[in-house]
Amino acid sequence: MRPASVAITLLLVTGCSPYIYKTEINEFSNGVNELSSAYNAGLKSSGSERQERQRRQWTKKRARIALTEGCVLQASGGPDNVSACALREVGKAPPAPSRIETQAIPAAPIIKALRDYADALAAVTNAEDQQTLEAAQAQFKNSIQDLAKQRDPALPASLGPVADVFSATMTAALNARRYEILRDGVTAANAPVAELGGALGEALDAIRTARANELRLLADDLSAELGPAFGSTDYLSQLNLIEGKVNSLEALRHSEPGQAARDMVKAHEELALALKDDRRQVQAVIASVRAFVDKAKAVREAFAG
Repeated sequence: MRPASVAITLLLVTGCSPYIYKTEINEFSNGVNELSSAYNAGLKSSGSERQERQRRQWTKKRARIALTEGCVLQASGGPDNVSACALREVGKAPPAPSRIETQAIPAAPIIKALRDYADALAAVTNAEDQQTLEAAQAQFKNSIQDLAKQRDPALPASLGPVADVFSATMTAALNARRYEILRDGVTAANAPVAELGGALGEALDAIRTARANELRLLADDLSAELGPAFGSTDYLSQLNLIEGKVNSLEALRHSEPGQAARDMVKAHEELALALKDDRRQVQAVIASVRAFVDKAKAVREAFAG
């Protein structure tokens, strides 16, 4: 075949191949991981600020301190149903998370399911050969089934369109096969992602409130201590500490975790619609993914700061 004929043939093949949304899917996956990081960082930061405030209260009254029961190691492999190893004031229970923070803790399996789904989605998109695509396909199927299990009530194991695409023969060209997997998988995952996105938004909003409460209480305690008895160096050091808490509060005030979760759902819906109708109308997908990723990054930065 002449070089010109080869070029024309390649042009025709690539022109007819489905648009895979590789960049947009990878960005969506990164955005979900940003929210996952925000969830973990928010809980950790809230706990750290609670401990910091408790330490200052203990120091102020020179409280007697003891270890919790969790500091006695259990037999390896035995049940781990005691409290964490921590400090407590003698005669009192260990400092506990706030009610609002406690509401967010059970969302951990939802966060993991969404993160695993986003990672599997990217794995299908980035697979470079048939063998890698088959492995990514299995990962993708399992992640969608795990999403369905997190719903209340859980969906049955068979997810309709997903079962069909994952049992199809491997005779199509790589990109055409990838497109089928993405189209049917994303479509099947759309309802679970929408429902779990609502739960994710509620959990992140709860963490935002819990952490803001801990920061405000700690900043109030630090401010109440500050006064003329402080030397200039100690005064400046404590003032810097207070300003750091205030800056973190301001970042939380501007963060929008609930909206970030809603933007995740919208971006996924736009991707599902675009994959159903391969007319390369990518602008809606690009815009929704970009809005989601920007919000998710801001939430992660505010929760970790």
